[in-house]
Amino acid sequence: MTLSYLHRMHGPASYPAEAAERAPHILKTWLRYSPDAKPEIRDFEDWAENAIMLHEADRISGGKVRLLDADSRIRMHGDCTSYVPSRPGAAPAFMYGMWRGSDSVSFPDDVDMVGNNAEAVRAVSAYPTATAFLEAAGRDFHICDADTHQLNAVLKEMHDAGHREVFIKTRFKESACRLTMPAEADDLWYKTVRGSDLEWFLVQHEGAKGVLFIQGVFEPTHEYRMIIVGDQVSTGAGCVEAFTPLDNRGDLFDPRTEEVRNRSSVTRNPDIVARYIEFARSFAQVWATEVGDDMMYSLDLALDATTGNIRAIELNPMTNLGLYACNSAALADAIADVFAPAKEPA
Repeated sequence: MTLSYLHRMHGPASYPAEAAERAPHILKTWLRYSPDAKPEIRDFEDWAENAIMLHEADRISGGKVRLLDADSRIRMHGDCTSYVPSRPGAAPAFMYGMWRGSDSVSFPDDVDMVGNNAEAVRAVSAYPTATAFLEAAGRDFHICDADTHQLNAVLKEMHDAGHREVFIKTRFKESACRLTMPAEADDLWYKTVRGSDLEWFLVQHEGAKGVLFIQGVFEPTHEYRMIIVGDQVSTGAGCVEAFTPLDNRGDLFDPRTEEVRNRSSVTRNPDIVARYIEFARSFAQVWATEVGDDMMYSLDLALDATTGNIRAIELNPMTNLGLYACNSAALADAIADVFAPAKEPA
């Protein structure tokens, strides 16, 4: 059995008006799969990331990408983890496309989604439970239920350890806040969270397990995204939001970063990126040993502005993942190499 490719086009009825000039080869592929698409004013970067992965899947599959349409057949929760379980024995397939919370997607029953199925997404989304991540994070990191008593206990522990600022993120990114704790350690949860998005989150999700990621604060610089397929680092790029794979200049690991994300100019930093590559390759092996290698994910890294040490920021599953200026051809080739079944000997 060969690996087949599924794709969900992002707005197949149209394409950005500037695509004909900026990405004619990608647009040509788009129009083969959606010949009635019309040019219109729409976000180019969002379209480009989706369209270029369709282009790469088309290249590897020999023009045989299977498109999925939205309908009411299968329901997916916002965390993506209840969607598309693995189906051992079925033909393997890789899926890329737009996923949304409370989504409805028709997914074929005759394939086994690899690298990106519910089990893989669940494992990656629970990254703070893994020793591999906690060691790579290099800072205090706690997981907490949506429970004010437990939250208060965690904040008290961090307060006693000397923290006066915390960064709290919800598991599926409904909210992310850098918050200041009061000098006095009484009613910490209320005095810290009051007035932030998290106050309403605690009301909405009261009792939900393991949904708050609470961590020490550091100043990230030169943020960078590595894409790991199986236990191999396939490609990477700086977290420059204006870039897509169309901006990649042939580098496996794009050397450009912003010192402070969205606030600094883009510069070449090959020495920093070389450090990131070594760090990510080591991490991928440790993660695979502890959690497994039957998945793909991003590993976001940064340099601590104070110490210069590399810190892991977070992991993300390959659902709605920004690729920045990653090498899309290298990524697609890695997916084929890792997840395609071994060929029978001649």
